[in-house]
Amino acid sequence: MASSTSERSTTGARASTTKERGSNVDASCMQAAVAVREASLASAWGTFNTAMASAMSTRASGLSSAWGQTETSARNTALKEVWKTWKSDSKNAHAEMKSARKSAWETLKTTAKSSCKVSLPKEESLGKESDGSITL
Repeated sequence: MASSTSERSTTGARASTTKERGSNVDASCMQAAVAVREASLASAWGTFNTAMASAMSTRASGLSSAWGQTETSARNTALKEVWKTWKSDSKNAHAEMKSARKSAWETLKTTAKSSCKVSLPKEESLGKESDGSITL
């Protein structure tokens, strides 16, 4: 069974290495798996970008329209609705991106283990996101 070990580099820092299960690992298998992950992440990023651009356009249009209202009550109601819609659209885009990102990384991990017979080193793992940020 494969495992990751830590070794000291020439600078004294720990670096993880990959151990393969069995005697041979198909590096081309990992290259293909990584290519699939990267393509999935690029596609997810494009989808996220499109969704956010659309949400921003809707927000800009809505804000312009809301500020065009002459009656204070109508303006405030319209502004509230614009910001509510923006928050929802942005939240949905981020959630979809997060889901696609997680799926791409899980697919890599599964492929590496089952097809390529490799346990991924810690550097090849899903990073943590902060609220409102995106880590690919």
